[in-house]
Amino acid sequence: MGYPVGPLLQSLAERVLENLRIIDKMAPKSGGSDPNRPPFSDTQLLISLLGVLVFPQERAPEALGDLLQGYTDLKSVVTVIYPEGPNGSVELVGEGGVLERVDPTNIKDLPRLLRNSIAHFNIRPIKKNGLFGGVRIWNKDDEGRITMVADLDFDTLRPLAEHILLSLTHPTHEIRLCDPEDPLETLKRQKAPSKKERAPPKISNAVWGPMLAARKGDYDAAKEDLDRFLGEAVRKIKEAKRRQ
Repeated sequence: MGYPVGPLLQSLAERVLENLRIIDKMAPKSGGSDPNRPPFSDTQLLISLLGVLVFPQERAPEALGDLLQGYTDLKSVVTVIYPEGPNGSVELVGEGGVLERVDPTNIKDLPRLLRNSIAHFNIRPIKKNGLFGGVRIWNKDDEGRITMVADLDFDTLRPLAEHILLSLTHPTHEIRLCDPEDPLETLKRQKAPSKKERAPPKISNAVWGPMLAARKGDYDAAKEDLDRFLGEAVRKIKEAKRRQ
């Protein structure tokens, strides 16, 4: 496999798109004698979800919204089964465990729905005409309660995936496709972390107890003795260093 030329995200989009097209041509067609014969185009489409929807969202959060302006069939890709919230919105657990409502038909929210479900393997196949026709995904809150169930249909997901991949391969919008800097180069410019200054040691009871007893419990007098003793010790250390 040749080394990727240009931004990695763009190169990945080209390769995923070619893989999908090649496997689609080679895969058994619907109604054929042996639909379980490899290669499996539905499986290739499913595992490509990460590259098609999640990678672009992580690299350039605004990218998918720009790429899919005017894409009219988006609502047919995801069918929300539960719950029937206002305007079809669903709940997701956001930062800090706070529930927030998102629109699953909005391409900016769709990657989050998929990422949460796939990361926790909340996914199962859907049968369509006896074939692997899609996947059911769901999300849970921190207490394990299901907050969303939705179905993704491969027949409508496939053209969406191709649209996104083509847009990434030949971008017409100014989106951030450039690769991040090599972390080893970043490390070269970083200053070495300064050593955290340690707190001064505490006086042990084996030292403080006898000093306090010698002063018959007089705290201030014992403290003066201790400071004088330590000061004398510091002076002797400095003199010893000067002689070296």
